[in-house]
Amino acid sequence: MSGDFRLRSSRVLPRSGQSENIRAPLPDQYSAAHTRVTDRRAAAARAAQLSKKDGWVVASILAIALVVSVTSHLHRLRTTSGRNARSMQHHMPRIAPRGHKRVEIGLNIRVGTDLYDVGTNHQSVGVDEIVQKNANTGSNRDTAGHRSVLQPDVTAASDEDIDRLARGGSVYCSGSSVDNRTCRFDDMCYIPRRNEYVLPRGVASLLHGVPSNRFDPALLTLSSVQRHNAMHMSFVDVPADQFTNASILPKHIVFVVSAPVLLLYRFKPNNVMHILHDDVLPVLHTLRAVGRLGDGSTTMAFMDPLGVHNESDDWYKLLLPGSQHQSIYRKMLPTSVDVQGATRDAIVCFRRAYAGVIKEPTWYDYGFLQPQGPIPNHPATSAPYVRWATNFLAAQLGAPALPSSPPVASPGLPVATWTQGNSWSVVLFARTRNRLIMNQPQLIQGLESKFGRHVTVLSLETHSIQDIITVLRSTAVAVGMHGSILVLAMFMPPGSILVELFPFGVPSDNYTPYKVMCGLPGVDLRYVAWENQNLANTVAHPKRPPYLGGIVHLDPNTQHRIQSAHTVPQHLCCEDPYWLYYIYQDTTVDVEDLLPRIPMPASDTYAGDDVAATGVWRQLYHAIVPARVQGGVTCTYHAQVNVTGTGAHNGGASLQRTSPAHMRVAFAPSWNAPHVNGLYYEVHIKELGKMWRVPQPYLLLAGESDPDPESKEPRSDAKLSVWVRPMGAHVVGPVSEAFSCTLPAAVVTTLGVQLIPAL
Repeated sequence: MSGDFRLRSSRVLPRSGQSENIRAPLPDQYSAAHTRVTDRRAAAARAAQLSKKDGWVVASILAIALVVSVTSHLHRLRTTSGRNARSMQHHMPRIAPRGHKRVEIGLNIRVGTDLYDVGTNHQSVGVDEIVQKNANTGSNRDTAGHRSVLQPDVTAASDEDIDRLARGGSVYCSGSSVDNRTCRFDDMCYIPRRNEYVLPRGVASLLHGVPSNRFDPALLTLSSVQRHNAMHMSFVDVPADQFTNASILPKHIVFVVSAPVLLLYRFKPNNVMHILHDDVLPVLHTLRAVGRLGDGSTTMAFMDPLGVHNESDDWYKLLLPGSQHQSIYRKMLPTSVDVQGATRDAIVCFRRAYAGVIKEPTWYDYGFLQPQGPIPNHPATSAPYVRWATNFLAAQLGAPALPSSPPVASPGLPVATWTQGNSWSVVLFARTRNRLIMNQPQLIQGLESKFGRHVTVLSLETHSIQDIITVLRSTAVAVGMHGSILVLAMFMPPGSILVELFPFGVPSDNYTPYKVMCGLPGVDLRYVAWENQNLANTVAHPKRPPYLGGIVHLDPNTQHRIQSAHTVPQHLCCEDPYWLYYIYQDTTVDVEDLLPRIPMPASDTYAGDDVAATGVWRQLYHAIVPARVQGGVTCTYHAQVNVTGTGAHNGGASLQRTSPAHMRVAFAPSWNAPHVNGLYYEVHIKELGKMWRVPQPYLLLAGESDPDPESKEPRSDAKLSVWVRPMGAHVVGPVSEAFSCTLPAAVVTTLGVQLIPAL
């Protein structure tokens, strides 16, 4: 996929409060007839003028010919339009139970607060269908020539759709909580006016993995953003036979979406950090998990009230390569249909819908319940998703592949060895509206002097996403003020350096989305934070709107506290006035203080910041799980041995050493043992209902006492069962089958165990 990826605006439907007449224009044959009639009228006028000059005879002949021609054409037009009307009625969906009378009705479809008049049609009045199906061609006109009010994939329900809904819908879920549950719905409906999901329950219904308390607090969340109940989703039940029963359908109009859809609730679709972190990465891997990535038949249904956002929509198009369907927006779904003055609620039913997204690709908590930071207790396997996703998205954009670099094979931050050539670049992320770098030319000059190459300035306001990512694929150093554009550093090669600048009073340790991102295995970027410590190098904007850091709307005492704080205290999301005031300051960067903090890209040492969990995550990323111990377990008894010898440290005097009695457990190692980092084995021994757990490798338990020291009864030979489990660094292997060993009764009370892998 290639082409310009710049932001663009497109108006799909009039906004609330605006008036726009979209009454159906004349069909093509009427327009052509109107043109011909107009031409003939002009000819008649010319004939009238001619009659004054050249005589009434010639003019009369021309006028008579014109009248005959127009009359003949109008007769043919009425005949054609009658056939077309009858054909339209034949293809019109059913509107009511059979046996009703034919009447003339006016149809109005309400989308949100906007009412659209789709004209007057002669058709039978009914319940489950109201307008002719929109052709799924992406055109904004249906086959009757009317402006299409519905979104292309939202069509009036057919008889087959109603019959299927009457048999019942189903839901299949996996996951243990609202935060990690994902579900697939078949024939699930949505009532836009109520913002409520409904599942028809009938003879064909099946509910799998649905908890009994699906409203405590919800079945699932339609976003990867956790701890935000606006994104929660559950469904209520309705008897499926109501879709053929007169008790519900006379009050509702049913529409269907036949294409498979992924339901999503967007948090901030106008912010590229939130677009990628919250939506694109989770959706990409969810589509991949359900086998819908690139299948060409799937589309998105945005169930938030935000409407069209072109920037995020362009990203979603990358997730659906080859799809012939357009995205669906809750804000543009029909809410009701007016029929002869009676209002009926619209019901939109999804033939197949996926809800809930995979959250492992995310890494940051925005701080709804506690101050922002890395997601607590997040599965450490999240990291590999990000690099795979960036490679996929870059390929969809037509951006180049990453330069060749040795893979990261061991813990420790990688070094960008590929920068030893001359193809790498230095980038400055610039802002043009707020949070400015006031001495940007001096900063550019300093970077060029340090790294010996031209600095490329990139900005979301002046460059397309495609252009930015293309440059970043060969960028070794990127510098920018804290802001959403820094998330695009994930497209940089491993080993590259991201330098994040912070305005005065903003502690870098409290705002770490990009620091955490850099530490993810597979991303593996070096990270440097720089804070402006000099108030004199700062320009605040207290008179701006509050969302841009203005504070003049606050009382004077609060303004004084904010301005004299000189730091942002920890806070919750999302409109803290301290945070907004300080983060939207403009900054003069101390270039002489900054440059020494940035390492050279190909240096062997790195003294910049790192993430505490980076080492653990990286080991997990490269961890190999050991295979099951398949056999070769033997148990041998070794009696106590007294050894006599001499010791040099004792002047050659005789020494006596005792080797205690012990049992030796030996076994064949895991077949992939050479590839497992930190391999050891855990051995479980069971005898007479007691479990002995020996968790350490090569452990000699010399002279261990009887496992049951209170027992004074004579012991017989001990029948032992032995299990072996291989372990690695942060990974656990499978337990072997039980192996049997026998221990002589004479040594049971003085048992010692020695574990020796048979290498």
